Amino acid sequence: MTNSQPGSKTEDGKKLVQRKTKAGQATTIRSASGTFDSAQAAIGTAGVGLTVALLVSGLALAAVAALAFSQSVRADDFTLDVSRGVIDGRSGVLKFGRNEAVSTVEEDIWSVGGIYPFPTAAEAVRVKAGGNAVDNAPGSGAHAVVIEGLDQNWTEASEAVTLAGSRASATTQTRFIRVFRAYVTDVGTYGGNNIGNIDIESTSSLNTLCRIAAGAGQSQMAIYTVPAGKTGYLKRLHLVTESSANGNFRIWQRKNADDVAAPFSGKRLVFATDNLNRLFQVEYKHYIPFPAKTDIWVSGSVRAGNKTSMAASFDLILVDN
Repeated sequence: MTNSQPGSKTEDGKKLVQRKTKAGQATTIRSASGTFDSAQAAIGTAGVGLTVALLVSGLALAAVAALAFSQSVRADDFTLDVSRGVIDGRSGVLKFGRNEAVSTVEEDIWSVGGIYPFPTAAEAVRVKAGGNAVDNAPGSGAHAVVIEGLDQNWTEASEAVTLAGSRASATTQTRFIRVFRAYVTDVGTYGGNNIGNIDIESTSSLNTLCRIAAGAGQSQMAIYTVPAGKTGYLKRLHLVTESSANGNFRIWQRKNADDVAAPFSGKRLVFATDNLNRLFQVEYKHYIPFPAKTDIWVSGSVRAGNKTSMAASFDLILVDN
């Protein structure tokens, strides 16, 4: 910034403003120097000129501080902008799962328990027969669910299904190669959800691919597959086991999940921790990349003793290729 008086030299921005302003304005700025410094720090070096200009124009310092905050949020909170959907080609994924009866034999972390049956062919799916009779369209429980996963082309897909109580629902129009989430949308009681377990099964192999546990309203499975045309970046991993148990956790990946003839792509360890008896969390500074059609899942076991509850969640950022 250059002084408009002949022969003067460039000086510090704050002193220059004080010299150029009228006496009353200078008094205001001097008394607010602490606020100036705070606003300058929040905006950053690139925003110093903007702060000076706002003060010269007589804008209230509260407005300067508010603008500084908004500038810092836009500059620093990339994850918030991804969640808001304002960054093209980016989206966030949160997967969480729970297995309430893990033993010394390794199981995957999902509500059904045991080893997850990854499909090798796309199939229509449906809600399995045997649910609660009031989980139907006129009943007091759940009326409808949405099923989410990947279709036969490994692209993201979802479909709504109307429940039929204890009978099987109609089959989906979508042929799913992966199902990794389901949730209740419509219910018959204000504040309610599903009364019984809601199991999603494939119509040919009859494997259970997803469960909404009774009273949960949402599936719980720490299992995901990166859609075609995208790369997933692992940002955070969160693991929990009962305090009385020593839990062993593994997070796995299997690339090229569409390889269904030998030689197959083998599963590969991403992270492991043993003898965990409460909470463990990893925040990755350098996100771990997973290419399209990569299965990602968490498994667990206990060192000894009775079956115990184990839970896991992980955050991904999806980026269009």
